[in-house]
Parts: sequence; structure tokens; C-alpha cells
Amino acid sequence: MALVDSGADASLLDIGYADLLGLDRSEATQVPATVASGDDTIVFKWPDGRLELQFENRRFPFEGAFIEFGPNADGENLMGRRDFFAQYIVQFWDAQGLMNIDLSPDHPIGDAVSQLSR
Repeated sequence: MALVDSGADASLLDIGYADLLGLDRSEATQVPATVASGDDTIVFKWPDGRLELQFENRRFPFEGAFIEFGPNADGENLMGRRDFFAQYIVQFWDAQGLMNIDLSPDHPIGDAVSQLSR
């Protein structure tokens, strides 16, 4: 589970998922990052890990990072612009509390669907 966050440059997942995948933290690249609160932190990346995200029945490369939330932190996994938003058209209608997610027409499957609907 993750929040769709248009303000996040990249997706950010709890480091526990990296642990479940058997990724060795000592092999990760540690990168300084600033979170939404303005606090500075360190995130973990495995650039050669070839990790993927899945939304519905579609997988795509994970371009984000992992973060270790503190014991009292109310951390949330986030889907960000660099990977998730690059694949989908995301629309928010705040007044009605609605969100719509469609496959991007820039994606080959999305392009074929948009051509069929013309």
C-alpha cells in the first residue's frame, strides 16, 4: 500500500521492504534527501537492483529509494513522479474527494488504447 503523492519527486518505500527482498543494506548507496517536513534524512538506493513496482497488472522500474522510519514515525510509502507518475495520468478532484488513474498515452499499451478510442 502506498499514497499517490504528486509532491514527491520519486517513490519512497519503508526499508522493511528492502529487508524482505533480501537486499543487503551495506551494498546500498546512501543518499541525502529532504522530506516534505523539510527535515534532512538519508535514503537507501540499490541502483543495480532492477527493482520493479506493480500497479494493477502492470510492472515498471522502481526509480525511488527506501527510508528507515523512526520507531515513533508515522511513515507512509509514497508513489512519486519519477516512476509512478511517468507511467500514468493521475487526476485529483479535491472538491469531490476523487482521484482517477489512467495509463499514460506515452506508454505503448496506452497509445494503442487511445488510438482505438478515436
